[in-house]
Amino acid sequence: MQCYRRGRRYGSPSAARDRAIGDADHGENMDRGFRAVVSKVDTAAPETPGAVLKLTATVLISTVGGASGPLYGTAFLRAAAAVGEAAELDGPAVATALRANPAVNVSFGGDKLVKHKRVHLGVAVAIEDGLVVPVLKDADRKSVSELAAEGREKAGRAREGKLKPDEMSGGTFTISNLGMFGIEQFSAVINPPEAAILAVGAAKDELQLVDGEVVARKILRVTLSADHRAIDGAVGAAFLQQFTSLLEDPIRIIA
Repeated sequence: MQCYRRGRRYGSPSAARDRAIGDADHGENMDRGFRAVVSKVDTAAPETPGAVLKLTATVLISTVGGASGPLYGTAFLRAAAAVGEAAELDGPAVATALRANPAVNVSFGGDKLVKHKRVHLGVAVAIEDGLVVPVLKDADRKSVSELAAEGREKAGRAREGKLKPDEMSGGTFTISNLGMFGIEQFSAVINPPEAAILAVGAAKDELQLVDGEVVARKILRVTLSADHRAIDGAVGAAFLQQFTSLLEDPIRIIA
């Protein structure tokens, strides 16, 4: 179980490694020789992230005021209405992007990297005295409405302290959203033994220069933090590109 309270992580690093190794039945073990940047020293303590790669991308949610250009706003609102909240589109978009970019869906298991075939999405939830991360198992195999409903239900029980340990373990990737607090952009801390986490900020109206004209647009910023021992810049960038394209045209994930 991964549980953060008052800035400290509670849980056994060795147990975290055991969970990753156990997941090998559903993935592919990648020997450290597969990636020269992973050394014996690095993998001896996979609960401590190495050099952290941070990539930020912008998502065009809508073009305001009927200006020329792609009008993703209508599609986004229709998709949001289907699940209840716009923020609940993040999870399905991440799950779909991870399925298309499996090199990001990895974790550390002892002296190896485990490439997971299944997507178990951790969703950071703020509680009164810290943070817990309920896990949505097989997130890429569920519909948007199913994933949204499960996320709401587990988040509610997380705030009530009623989650079971196995509902907070086994994650392969985590998403953290502080948009509801008005935070526009931030970097989240990687949740070991996972290798990456996505931070989602609040959507804000901004003025941009498009074809010589000032256009009002609603912009969302997301930041991927990844352990560089496991994920290269180009791999992380491809994942972000897929994720942003799905949010800009969300009908693709609810169809």
